[in-house]
Amino acid sequence: MTPDQEQLAFFRELGGAIQQWQYVELTLYQVAKACSDQDPGHIYDHFYSLRSFESRVQYADSVISPKLKDTQLRDDWCSLHSRIRDDGQERNKIAHYLVLITPGKKPGRRYGLWPPRARVPKTGDIRPEVLPPSGVLGVKICGSGARRFSESAGLLMNFVLRLQGQEERFSPNPGTPPRAPTLAQLVKEIQDLAGGGSRIRSV
Repeated sequence: MTPDQEQLAFFRELGGAIQQWQYVELTLYQVAKACSDQDPGHIYDHFYSLRSFESRVQYADSVISPKLKDTQLRDDWCSLHSRIRDDGQERNKIAHYLVLITPGKKPGRRYGLWPPRARVPKTGDIRPEVLPPSGVLGVKICGSGARRFSESAGLLMNFVLRLQGQEERFSPNPGTPPRAPTLAQLVKEIQDLAGGGSRIRSV
């Protein structure tokens, strides 16, 4: 993976993760709406007036859990509730970590999301002790985040359909965590987007 390819792949996967997260929040709202007898506009306004995702999850659960008490769907909701709370922690990293570029690193490590308090190496410093520390999210981790968020949105949408007495339409496998894309897969995707060319200029 060349530096130009990594640049494009990193920001593509980062943008994809942020985009997929919007579907997680939207489908969570739809679950709450399906479990409430209140006006949908009220649920919408209350849900999106809350600033943090944790607050939105708490509000949604306060609407959903009483509705599902003593039903077969209660356990399924508890599992989904736990999953999306974990997703929220990963989303916070993607949204709030710092994008830093370390050109001297190996492919897949040049671009990363760094925790705010991580020790930042000097430009060109490739000593082992200043390689990206634990907690830095590289291009592959951003890619796996996008795939996990997409899967969570599908699970939530399936739950809405079940609440409505309809068949599930999505087929995510919650028992198998989405695999991070390999560098070779990312290179191929970038080349396909560029029309099959192997040379990609910096943007």
